[in-house]
Amino acid sequence: MSRLRADLVSGAAEQHDRPAVVAAMSGLARRETARERTLRELHQLIAALDRRLPRIERAGEVAIASASAELRAAALRRIEELEREIAAEASSTKSTRTAEGSAAVRSKSARNC
Repeated sequence: MSRLRADLVSGAAEQHDRPAVVAAMSGLARRETARERTLRELHQLIAALDRRLPRIERAGEVAIASASAELRAAALRRIEELEREIAAEASSTKSTRTAEGSAAVRSKSARNC
């Protein structure tokens, strides 16, 4: 919570994080998973990289801009990987629930016969 307050004071909370901030402060937020936290942090990293304006006149700035572009691309790749993992996990959970529900219906039908 103290990190959240520090982010709010410093202005680090991005527009897309406001619902999470409100939920956290109201006590309604569920616990964030490691994947969700990593996704949020990767999005914040990309936003920070996008805000940075290169100053080509400075020594070494071309290398910094190049490294920034590479880091951004790597972050986007990781976001895609995490989103696929989350989707696969959600699909697996959904099919497990469906299977459990079908088994319960079959069991109930068998008892009624």
